[in-house]
Amino acid sequence: MTEIGDMTPADREKIREELYPETALDALARWDRGESVFTVEMGGLGPGYEQVIHIMAFEIIRKWGARKDDILELPTDERFDALAGAVSSEIMQKIGGPSGAQMGAAVSLAWITIDRGWREAIKDPAVKDRLIQVQKGFPSLEGES
Repeated sequence: MTEIGDMTPADREKIREELYPETALDALARWDRGESVFTVEMGGLGPGYEQVIHIMAFEIIRKWGARKDDILELPTDERFDALAGAVSSEIMQKIGGPSGAQMGAAVSLAWITIDRGWREAIKDPAVKDRLIQVQKGFPSLEGES
């Protein structure tokens, strides 16, 4: 095992790429594989609340992540609805009917990471104290006796 002091710049870059994906689509790929993704806490009300926000954000990225220019072509007042519309009613039911605040946070996170890139957005000094990890496979006791 390589000790931290013995790490080469290439070792550090590999870790950085794994922990902080370059683009929103790279982060989505990690999420879809069930891997942890460093992100920004958006709600501040606990892990379950945060999971709902991130589920929706990743669904928005899934639909719009490669279509940034399509969003920018929409009139400003139509962008939120277009982004929010990426979350299907089936997903909304599965996650328990999220609040408007959760949807707003999800749209904000998705758009900022699509627009600026995942790594750049989450390494912004303004959010450095709000970094967390999320993954698709949220712990649950469902099905256990």
